[in-house]
Amino acid sequence: MALSNTERKALLARIDEEIARLREEVRQGVETSRKTTYALVAGEVHDDADDAVADLLTDVEIAEVKRDLNAIEQLEAARHRLMGSKAGECIDCGVTIDLARLQANPAALRCRECQDQYEHTYAQSAAAQR
Repeated sequence: MALSNTERKALLARIDEEIARLREEVRQGVETSRKTTYALVAGEVHDDADDAVADLLTDVEIAEVKRDLNAIEQLEAARHRLMGSKAGECIDCGVTIDLARLQANPAALRCRECQDQYEHTYAQSAAAQR
């Protein structure tokens, strides 16, 4: 059963709220990075341990910003799908993704069954490559 207009609007509003929240996190992360120089993190007189901690903190900040940007990208793609003719449809089987699943994860691409199969298939592929 396809999503109703009310359900679609509610999901779009949730997506917009989440995108706004993530953009603010990215803005704050970038602002913090600009204010926090390597010298401040490592200290003026530093040793290898200080360098390692400063590098780790910088890497974590960068990873957090990348994660948030990726999530924004996924949510914007979800918004595009919701505005199209295939709103809320599984990309693998075409059935409508359960509303509760979309409410929990508006960027969901697959119904629960197809997602389970996808994860099972790629988990086996990753294990075989080891």
